Amino acid sequence: MADRESMPHVMFRLGKQTFAVLLSDVKDVAKAPDITPVPNAEPMVRGLCVLRDNLTTALDLRLRFNLPASSDPNHMTALAIDHEGERIALLVDKVEDVAILPPLSQIAPPKDPLWQGVVSGVTKHGDETIIVLDAAGIIDGIVEKYEEEIA
Repeated sequence: MADRESMPHVMFRLGKQTFAVLLSDVKDVAKAPDITPVPNAEPMVRGLCVLRDNLTTALDLRLRFNLPASSDPNHMTALAIDHEGERIALLVDKVEDVAILPPLSQIAPPKDPLWQGVVSGVTKHGDETIIVLDAAGIIDGIVEKYEEEIA
């Protein structure tokens, strides 16, 4: 398998920050479809939607990273990720580009629980700092938090 750093990444925005995930993790990119809220769900779980004929859980990454919620999640962009046999839509503000990024800076594991298990590294693309995320880590972290709350 090729080195993760030489593989293309999907770059996207949440607020003023640019993030990236491996292109190979993204199965589809689409305008967020209509989302049906799920009662008693974690706030970052915006609800369920049908994305390319698949029933999909929609997770709002703005809320995952403690940013103000979008006034209308249906105007966000959905990055469809397959995780453990389930399709998940990660809602982002806007997809910017697909690019092979420069090597990631080695960083110590974050102490802030907000970032633990989700950051693969940091790099520059032009003048911009890009936070590279682990898509599976994001989803696992949300599932773990949910399981702790219902236990």
